[in-house]
This record gives sequence, C-alpha cells and structure tokens, in this order.
Amino acid sequence: MKRFFTLSLFLTSSLAWSVSSVKVQNFNFNYVDGSGVGTASAFEIITSQAQVFVNRVGADLEFTSPLLEESVTWKDAPSLILDSKVTVNGFNLNVDKDLVATLTNAQFDSESKMSIQNASAQCARSQGIDVFEELIAGCLQKGSVKFASFESRSLDSFISLLSDEVETESTQIRSLNLTFDKKNFNLTANAKFGINGTLRAKGNADVDYQNKKAVIRVTEVKFGILNITGKFFSEIEKKNIKGMEVRRPYIYFTLNEKN
Repeated sequence: MKRFFTLSLFLTSSLAWSVSSVKVQNFNFNYVDGSGVGTASAFEIITSQAQVFVNRVGADLEFTSPLLEESVTWKDAPSLILDSKVTVNGFNLNVDKDLVATLTNAQFDSESKMSIQNASAQCARSQGIDVFEELIAGCLQKGSVKFASFESRSLDSFISLLSDEVETESTQIRSLNLTFDKKNFNLTANAKFGINGTLRAKGNADVDYQNKKAVIRVTEVKFGILNITGKFFSEIEKKNIKGMEVRRPYIYFTLNEKN
C-alpha cells in the first residue's frame, strides 16, 4: 500500500502542478531492465490549466500540447483565421454520447471582421466508422446551433441588396437559431441594419463521403415577407470561397482530410 501511494503521488506531481484529479482503473504494469508496458480500463488525467500551442504551417494550423500524444493539424484552415488576429474566450467542448459546445465570445480582426457572442451547439452521436462521421450523422439527424449575437463585414454586401440605408459595419444578427431534423434544416435570426426584420432559411443537408463533400440544398431564403433566395445565391456566387461550389439550388463544400 505504501508503494502504491508513492506511485500515485509520483503520477500527480511529476505530470504538472496544475493536475486537479487522476482516475486510474484496473491498471496492470510490468517493468524489467529499463522498459515496461501497462494496460488500464481507465486512465484519465484532468488538469486545471493546460497550454495549447498553435502554429501556422503554410495553409494549415498545427495544434500541439503536452496533453496530446501527437500534433493535430487543421488542413486548409479558413483565411478568416489564418490572416486574422483571433481572440477566443470561454470555449467548452464535451464529446461523449452527445456533442455539447459553448462559446462566450470570439473576435476575428481581419478584412472580413467578425464577432460571435454566446454561442452553443448540441447534437447526439449516431452510427459511423469513426467519431467524425458519428457526429456529422448525429447532428444532421437532430442538432442545433445558436448565437446570441453575430456580426460580420462579409454580410454587408448581401444585406445592402435589401436596403439603401445600410451603413458600413452596421450589420448585426441577433438570436440566430439553426436546427437540423432528419437532415432538414431551418434557420431563423433577427437582423438589424437600418431596417429590422426576421431572416429565415430552410433546406436540407447531407454528406457525400465518397466524394468528400458536404451537400446543402437551399430551398428558400426570406427576409420578412420578401423571398430573397435568388439574391442569396447571386451574392454567394460572387464570394469565390475556397472549397465551395454553387450549383443552384445546391452548395457544395469540400471536406478537409482528417489528420
């Protein structure tokens, strides 16, 4: 018992001063002549503070941390992030039976300045060959995304089609709510930009894993009583976004390779 207690102290003290709890279940270990191997049904280390380092490598972002066995690479990261000063506060993510994510605020200072306040996402995992596919399938079957506030300069040119009163950097989206139900989606948001109204969109979404594309079919976009579906497509076609292809009424997004 004394030796086991000493081992426990060693595990917690040598890992990091910020370790807040350690959970080990059914740990079996053998060590002979300078090497050893062990197995455990549970081996969890929870820290009160963990550092994550992010480095740009070409068009990719590489994430490293003492808690990661190997680096994680976000291939072809959006230019909004690569070319911005990014500030993120209060991001939480839990992936178990469900995916639950919350964000207090995020700021992207670039040509397409964007800010997000009090965001959340939730959906259940479904069947798939890996966690990525399980989450995508589950979110499309039953999921939701909410923003208390969303602002972006990239919205100004689109919104300006609706009103001549729009001022630069005045576009604000409040109470955005995006829901998925059996691959059908509905989006509602309160828009404020000189004139106020409710923005609505609906359609369906799916993933073509064979061709590595997300497929979105937009059936209707409305602002108040105005049907602006055609204007919506005309505007996004001008954006020339990398990895996006528009063939009305479909929008295709190329999926990045997982790494």
